[in-house]
Amino acid sequence: MEMNFTNLGALVDTIIDYRGKTPLKLGGVWAETPNQNYRAFSAKNIKTGKIVQLDEIRYVSPELYQKWMKQEINRGDILITSEAPFGQIFYWDSDEKIVLSQRLFAVRIKPEFYDKYAYYYMTSSGFQGEMKARSTGSTVEGLRQPALLRCNFAYPKYESQKKIATILWNYDQLIENNNKRIQLLENMAESLYKEWFIRFRFPGHETIEFKNGIPNDWEYKKFKEIISYNRGISYSSEEIDCIDGLNLINLKNINSYGGFRRDGIKTYNGKYKVQHIVKYKDLIMGVTDMTQDRRTVGHVALIPDIEGVISADLIRLDSDINHVFIYCLFRYGFYSTFFSQFGNGANVIHLKPESIRNQKILIPNSTLINMFAKYIEPTIDEIEKLNKKNDLLTKQRDSLLPRLMSGKLSVEGKEAI
Repeated sequence: MEMNFTNLGALVDTIIDYRGKTPLKLGGVWAETPNQNYRAFSAKNIKTGKIVQLDEIRYVSPELYQKWMKQEINRGDILITSEAPFGQIFYWDSDEKIVLSQRLFAVRIKPEFYDKYAYYYMTSSGFQGEMKARSTGSTVEGLRQPALLRCNFAYPKYESQKKIATILWNYDQLIENNNKRIQLLENMAESLYKEWFIRFRFPGHETIEFKNGIPNDWEYKKFKEIISYNRGISYSSEEIDCIDGLNLINLKNINSYGGFRRDGIKTYNGKYKVQHIVKYKDLIMGVTDMTQDRRTVGHVALIPDIEGVISADLIRLDSDINHVFIYCLFRYGFYSTFFSQFGNGANVIHLKPESIRNQKILIPNSTLINMFAKYIEPTIDEIEKLNKKNDLLTKQRDSLLPRLMSGKLSVEGKEAI
């Protein structure tokens, strides 16, 4: 497939950049609620192909939006982070009007180029590598717009651009559909937990006697009475990210405020003991947090269908009580948020497990726990199946992308999908 070569600047019709603006400079303040207000995205909300940290997105009023976004974001614009983190790319496929906040700007591609193709090319390893080579800054790495626009760009004729982008976009749509199903299943699990164990509307609750506001056959037990823990491995830089090795589950595998993050796994080739090993549905807790937001410390995740070892930033929680129930108890029952307050530290927060051993937890009767687990375990299994499908789709898409972008895999002569 014949490829043409230029620089990114030749494709760009418009740059939308309001990084210097803040509500204070515009005579306003952040809105307190999303109602009738506009979302304001910053660099921390954009990871290539994803919007992340949704709970951290701020809002501005319609009046402030008009002052801020003199030029609006349109469907098809490409969002780019300039630093912290730099070089993250997101294709805006919505008619929602948003605000570009800190360390985030957008480019609009000329109509003679296919915008989705430009987006995928910018996510390719070749383009990302060139951006990194042109970046500046020793402490905070960043990329100035003139340097970005000088990055090399390869492209075939327009019809081939469209075919390439459509192939890759279809993979992303399948992944997104699975993500929506996963979110729906997680919401269902959370709703069921809260209905039974917070609102006390569980099967047979009509005949249960209550004492001091809780069912009389439930009881408070100390953490140490129901849960034991094992610390993870301390490792050196030479022992991780090796070609061959065990999966190393680490702090990056804890999502903000709980849940497992699949793309944070490292590899490890050092020594370990049996107590460091984790497998499917084992329960882990973060005991470190790199920020003061307490996003990971005290928060829990269930291990997916893999086997590996855990790092020293995590502990494995063991209990005779069903692990899925304990996971829901901590994550949806607000115990993780409570436990996180026992962590301390000026820059990095550390939680000593000993500090929560005597904290009390409300535990239902075993019959109700087992009934809940019977409902929820299939949901956890279905979520894992969907995540595995996404892992495969991502791998297939990522293997296709460099071959398509280099012209080694031709789409010419094929009908557009």
